[in-house]
Amino acid sequence: MAAPVPDHVVVAHDQAESHRYTVHYPEHGSRPGDPHYRDFNHYHQATKHDPEVYQCAVGKRRGDFADCVLDKPLELHHTHIEWALQNEVDLAALERQYPGVSTPDEVGAWVETAANLEWLCQFHHRGHGGAHVASASDFEGQHFVKGLIS
Repeated sequence: MAAPVPDHVVVAHDQAESHRYTVHYPEHGSRPGDPHYRDFNHYHQATKHDPEVYQCAVGKRRGDFADCVLDKPLELHHTHIEWALQNEVDLAALERQYPGVSTPDEVGAWVETAANLEWLCQFHHRGHGGAHVASASDFEGQHFVKGLIS
């Protein structure tokens, strides 16, 4: 017989999550037409063969790549500001967090730098446990809780 569970303890459980909302993307050009796209490509080429940088950021933070999909190439993720959102960034808010990034052109350049890019495996980028799919709290939580999202 199992020991009784105190009233203040919630036993381990699985919970299905579903999120549905509308994202209002501002007008933006195509990636090849972006004058800063070359910066993205430069970062991509400069780091994809560097074993210290070319690691899934989730696995790297955890020191364990067990949940990572490593049989496919890693993907670069815009960590703080997605490329398609840069035309509507609140420049004052961004400047507070990242001093020196206070004009639309500076935002465009900054979006494609190491400060805003990280490598992720496909699962942690676009998969059901990914930055583009899971809620922010669940995505962040899986950095510290193995097997949180399945």
